[in-house]
Amino acid sequence: MDAGLIARRYATVLHDFAADKQQLDDAYNDAVTVRLALEQSPDAIKFLESPLRKPSEKKAFIKAALENCVTPLTLQFLTFLVEKERIGYVSSILLVFQTLYKKEKNIRTAKVTTATELSDEQKKRFVDLIALKLKNAGISADNVDASFKTDPRIIGGLILEVDGKQIDSSVASKLAALQRQLTV
Repeated sequence: MDAGLIARRYATVLHDFAADKQQLDDAYNDAVTVRLALEQSPDAIKFLESPLRKPSEKKAFIKAALENCVTPLTLQFLTFLVEKERIGYVSSILLVFQTLYKKEKNIRTAKVTTATELSDEQKKRFVDLIALKLKNAGISADNVDASFKTDPRIIGGLILEVDGKQIDSSVASKLAALQRQLTV
């Protein structure tokens, strides 16, 4: 079966289950927590994906690692994935779930890359500016979920990505464009 289809199907199950229990916001926060934990622990992913590990070992691992970090609903869902032999898709499932949640809650996702670290005040102003620009463009957004990173290779300026659409106004990209024009 197609991995994308599996992720969508199980993300929808989690969404509907959490919505029925009126725990959608908690499930979203747990999804963020679990995905971050898995990103930081490749060994955990290998353990959960291993066909050599028994389902009981995987369930015990999940409970020990996450019991104090996530809601019982999320633990129940992760156990369900183990039982259905879909725990290897957990990162993709949770990513699709986050997308479903953001769509339902009308949250736009922004990624901002700058050459230097921004202060908290600058980050807040960026989020406010993005929300204003979206509104002026006729795009509804109840909230903007922004992540920030630094990359000194861009030299200056910034790279902004909102819901998969990117605007690159970095000095590095402008220099590259100038170089292409000069070599033609």
